[in-house]
Amino acid sequence: VKAAGKKVKKSSVLAGIEKGMAKAKHEKKVEDKKTYVFGKEMVLSEFHEIVETGVAAVEKKEREEKEKKERQSLIFGERRSRDLESRQRNLPPSLPMDEDFASGASSADEEEDENDKFIQPDNFAELPTDYWGLQKMIKYIKGGDLNATVIALCSMVDFALASASSQLALKDNGGVEVLVNLLGVDDEDIKMGSLRILKEISICRYMRLAITDYKGIPLIVQLMDSENYELAAMAAETLARIAAFSNARHELRRYGAMRKFTKLLHHEKYEVNKAGALGLWRCSKSTKNKSAIYHAQSFAELAKLLHTDNEELLIPVVGTIQECSIQSRFQELIRIEGMVPGLVRLFSSQNQELQSLSANSVFRSAQHADVRRLVRESGGLPPLTKMLAEAKSPGIVTSVTGALWKCAVDRESVNVLRDCKATDHLVALLNRQPEEVLLNVTGALGYLAQDAENRTTIRKAGGIVPLVHLLTGTGDSLLINVTMTIKHLAADPECVQVIDKRGGIGFLWSLLKSNDEQVKSCALLALCPCMEK
Repeated sequence: VKAAGKKVKKSSVLAGIEKGMAKAKHEKKVEDKKTYVFGKEMVLSEFHEIVETGVAAVEKKEREEKEKKERQSLIFGERRSRDLESRQRNLPPSLPMDEDFASGASSADEEEDENDKFIQPDNFAELPTDYWGLQKMIKYIKGGDLNATVIALCSMVDFALASASSQLALKDNGGVEVLVNLLGVDDEDIKMGSLRILKEISICRYMRLAITDYKGIPLIVQLMDSENYELAAMAAETLARIAAFSNARHELRRYGAMRKFTKLLHHEKYEVNKAGALGLWRCSKSTKNKSAIYHAQSFAELAKLLHTDNEELLIPVVGTIQECSIQSRFQELIRIEGMVPGLVRLFSSQNQELQSLSANSVFRSAQHADVRRLVRESGGLPPLTKMLAEAKSPGIVTSVTGALWKCAVDRESVNVLRDCKATDHLVALLNRQPEEVLLNVTGALGYLAQDAENRTTIRKAGGIVPLVHLLTGTGDSLLINVTMTIKHLAADPECVQVIDKRGGIGFLWSLLKSNDEQVKSCALLALCPCMEK
């Protein structure tokens, strides 16, 4: 309630009324209808009006908060998106998990996907015991000696550090700053305990931001030089999680983390190799970090690790390769370092993530002619076709069809794919697929259709009808691939009959009105053989 220009509680306002009225009565000023509130003279009727308005507002606000708590109690424990109130209260956003960190999803130099849902701290009717327990541990660390600090850190590890209540406790009590400061002490046990906690809480975006703001990245980067390999590996894994957003990746590049990650790949322990590869994988999502990885000569070490049988190590190794292979200089390194046979070997792996990553690496790097040749000479086309026939994951389908598209550029590869019956599997994917898959499939069929036997296979498998239907789409890249496929199919008179019967020639004419010059050119190239036949 605002009274006499000040924000006061309702109880203070009521006390002010009684005090003012008593004073006015004592001084016989009631007839003037004036009173004194907090030392200021005010007309009593105006003051009553202010109080009544303020009290009504307070009661309305209390009623709304009560109704809100009742609604929240019905959905307690559910994951919900943040609302305006949580931002106004400056509460930390709670625990968006990085699914792409575990699954190996690829991304450009952008922020990670923020479409996660959240568990809000204000969902709690009252703060749970974890909050008070962590608060106590933080106080022990702030005021205790060396032994008390070690004991407190060991106790904190046992808490559910990924929960919303733990996150709130660390924020409210300055826990992140304390943990970052502990990284500068001389005791390795304290450093390890602090790193272990920072690693667990860094799955949360707010905590990653806090660690970066408190200048934790340079301290953790220095720990990768430790002779204690467990401490160095823990530091690398922590940085791999923190590097989920672009500012952190910039800081890692600034403090020379790429060379330190690469140095860990030399170690004899696979746990240390894995930590270094994880750091490179996460940092490679940045274009500028790709340059840092190139200058750190990381690919020479990754090529050695590519021949191991340890799947936990192979996933970040191949993940780094597929992120970098989009650039021509890395495509040349893949050829020079002899990585192609190692990638082809993984086509037959039982691990679907490894299959997807290796196929995507070939998809990106097969723009290089030598890489396409090495894939064919290493016997990679039959297992690629088998992967396509057995694929159930959309990610694998996209990666494999892309790899087949790029490999089909070479005439020798077309002959191998024809013998592997790859055409039948590709035609089956022309229906009810996302555009990125259709783009890869039509691109591959465009090269395969240059072979007469494949043209017959496409026609008999019913592939012309969905191809004609795709001419009604709007994506320029897809239209270019479809029209070029129809151009090669039109070399067969029987295919032209099917195209004409399904209205394909009319659709090609309509594409001449497109705003894209390349679409117009490809449509004309497809029309010419159709008109000749």
